Amino acid sequence: MLEYTNIMSKLNYKLMRIHYSSRLLNIFTFRKLNFDFRSLGTHLATILFVALCSIQLNSQSDFAYECEDGLEVITHGVSDTNILNITNTTPVVETAIDVVYKGCDPGTSIVVQVNGVNQTFNEIVVTGGSPSVNVYRGIFNYQVNTATVLTSNGCTDQLQSIVGFVTQEAVDQITSSGIYIALSGYCDIQNFTIPLATDGAPRDVTLTFPVSEWTNDGRHMQLSVTAGGVNVTQTYSGNSNVGCCLQIFEITLPNVPGNATQVDVVMDTTPATDDNGSSCGQSYVIAGILSTTAECCTAAPVAGINASETLLTCDNLDARLAAIPATPGFTYAWSGPNGYSSDQRVILPTEPGTYTVTVADNNGCEDTTSAIVTQDITQPAANAGSDDEICLGDSATISASGGNSYVWNNGLGSGATKTVSPTVTTTYTVTVTDASNGCTATDAVIITVNPLPVAGINASQTLLTCANLDARLAAIPA
Repeated sequence: MLEYTNIMSKLNYKLMRIHYSSRLLNIFTFRKLNFDFRSLGTHLATILFVALCSIQLNSQSDFAYECEDGLEVITHGVSDTNILNITNTTPVVETAIDVVYKGCDPGTSIVVQVNGVNQTFNEIVVTGGSPSVNVYRGIFNYQVNTATVLTSNGCTDQLQSIVGFVTQEAVDQITSSGIYIALSGYCDIQNFTIPLATDGAPRDVTLTFPVSEWTNDGRHMQLSVTAGGVNVTQTYSGNSNVGCCLQIFEITLPNVPGNATQVDVVMDTTPATDDNGSSCGQSYVIAGILSTTAECCTAAPVAGINASETLLTCDNLDARLAAIPATPGFTYAWSGPNGYSSDQRVILPTEPGTYTVTVADNNGCEDTTSAIVTQDITQPAANAGSDDEICLGDSATISASGGNSYVWNNGLGSGATKTVSPTVTTTYTVTVTDASNGCTATDAVIITVNPLPVAGINASQTLLTCANLDARLAAIPA
């Protein structure tokens, strides 16, 4: 005992905490050990390794890992076979395996070969109303690569599923929580509460829900999942494309508040949730772990928008919105009017409306903000003045209004007022510009030129005499 104590005092190890009373267990992760086991000698090192890594556990308590624990639960499952293969890429601290039978009783225990070693799986009590259900469970504090059911005591054809629940070091910044369960039922409503570790910011939470005894006869199951006021309800139907007998469902709740402490699940297989309201839903067996996976968002990013240009005009056809933070390691998801979307940090909207960006960091933690793009493309009220008439050789003044700048055609150039002396009837067009938005409009004025008359005199009497005291002149045209 003294030698063992001395050995343990030499270990500079980190403990991963598994919560909730009876589930409290100090788990060694050899990847994090700062210790040379060879210094113990081959014999003692082997004893220590076997002691730590070859134990079948009996802990079946609820749990809620915290982000600092760095643990997640992954669910693997098969049906219509007696072999479950599990591939893991990170160190494993625990593997739980549930074997489900329906319609045949294999007895109080079965034999399962785990990593080549025969293990006895004892039957566990199944509650609920679905008859002829038997569930067997084994829990191991090491990585299980293969689990093969060897003895079913005459019930091989009634083996419905093998489900493995692997507690492993998290690949990403996530954490898991869960409850152990063994429940069967049909045409009823069941409620479950899964503990959830708190966090410093909103995060996505995903429920993993394994269901055995799933049939492909069209019957339904509705799952309603709520955490921190966020709810997602999904109805599943056993159609011909879904085989028997295991389905593993996942439902994600977005942006669950960091102070949420539990996930509430309502499973409804009553007629009320059927499409036609006439038949009961799926019969089911839920065995193993109902687990949740939550993002670790101790410090979520603070999203912002650098809105340097938000007004669309005739001069400025593109707005400019830049999401912040602008440093590497963030992703951006924009949405906007008429189905607009982009994954770029800087966008150039061409339509007015509200543009929303969700900024996410490498942990999947995110924040959302919005900016409004407005538009002013109102044309000026161009007015070139009233039409006018002049005589050939005369001049007219034309004057435009309604904007800030004016450009005339016919070589007149810019300016609001012009004097013209056309020799024929002419249309003068002015382009009017509003300086506030760069928009333009045109109007026209017509100057009608009347030709000069051809004057003449009909001089029938032009000689004054004593006998002709009056001359006679008649202007023409008459």
